[in-house]
Amino acid sequence: MKKKLILTAVLLSLAFVTFRLINVKEKLHYPSETPTLDTAYAKGVSGAVAGILLDEANQKEYLLLAGGANFPHKPAAEGGKKVFYNQIYAYDLSVPNGAWIQLDTLPEANAYAGFTTHNNALYLVGGTNPKGASNKSYQITIQSGKAIIQELPTLPYTVSGAKLLRREKEFFLLGGSHDGQLSNKMLSLKDNGAKWQEAPAYPAEAFIKTLAVSDQKNIYLWGAFNKTPDKDRELAVNNTFFIYNPEKATWFKSTYINGNDGAMEAMPCFGGGMAYYNKQKNEIVFLGGVNKERFLPALKRVEAINTAKAEHNQKLLNQYTEEVRDYLKQPITWHAFNQEAYSYAINGNDLISFDKMNNPQESFARADACLIKHKAKFLIIGGELKPGIRTRQISLHNL
Repeated sequence: MKKKLILTAVLLSLAFVTFRLINVKEKLHYPSETPTLDTAYAKGVSGAVAGILLDEANQKEYLLLAGGANFPHKPAAEGGKKVFYNQIYAYDLSVPNGAWIQLDTLPEANAYAGFTTHNNALYLVGGTNPKGASNKSYQITIQSGKAIIQELPTLPYTVSGAKLLRREKEFFLLGGSHDGQLSNKMLSLKDNGAKWQEAPAYPAEAFIKTLAVSDQKNIYLWGAFNKTPDKDRELAVNNTFFIYNPEKATWFKSTYINGNDGAMEAMPCFGGGMAYYNKQKNEIVFLGGVNKERFLPALKRVEAINTAKAEHNQKLLNQYTEEVRDYLKQPITWHAFNQEAYSYAINGNDLISFDKMNNPQESFARADACLIKHKAKFLIIGGELKPGIRTRQISLHNL
């Protein structure tokens, strides 16, 4: 009897130790800020790419952050020059109070690229550098503590501001600017494909700002601010969702049923914001983005500046330029980026309802930030607090 009690005690002790080891191994430590190794990068960036990858050699998970852009020397409101970065940083999530290290550099400085993670690799497609938009695409992995960069097929034209998605055995690159012009085109690259192929364009005028996610069946695209061919019409905020079924190679508009928060017109526009698909709840979540009441007049003012330049009207050009400076100088609270998050339930092929989630959060009020999912969490990394001003904050949230 005594031997049995001793054996039971030993087994319980071993079970407790094993449980503790498993928990220690699974305990992850996320950084609260982006890297400060470079004094200019330390001002915070937007338009970077990010992902969490496993280094199989040492069985460690790293948060990767690469590229991005900011105005480190002088604010945009004072005519500061935008700087683009090529650093690839990594943060070991297994180390308490860890530190960022620079693993490598991208082949070229880059911001506003399409990016996603798949099969333990970070993919970066297109983007902008100091010379203009890029037609390059890359795969980044970590092996034995080193970044391995592999170039993928070149795009048929330069692309910036597009969204990159992965579904089944294929990548899809949606929207953005193609060769300097806003475009509603979509490209696809199959596994082991030799080149990017044209896929069906989404059925709308090209959007200035787009968000896109995919589930097991479809691709869901939302857009804001499109310029119509008629110059007398305003730039529009568009709250229509478009759904693409890759098997049928067909786009169609979604239908929806209003939730508890009123009509679609009362919602934030999410332009420049973030989105993710929650598989457990089968819903899409949208959050962040610019305030359409502030951003839309600014877009129209840019159009007015271009018209004044074309007509050589220096008086109007000076007036509108000064208005732009005044717009950029307004405080963060005036720009009032969206602090809300909304969830959209998916039923079959449609988004059928939306509901406001939780309480407003200041950390959601970002534009051109990185949102990445990891386990039951999502991280918001950097981004704009207002036009021209970035943050280095990283916030952690439950899905």
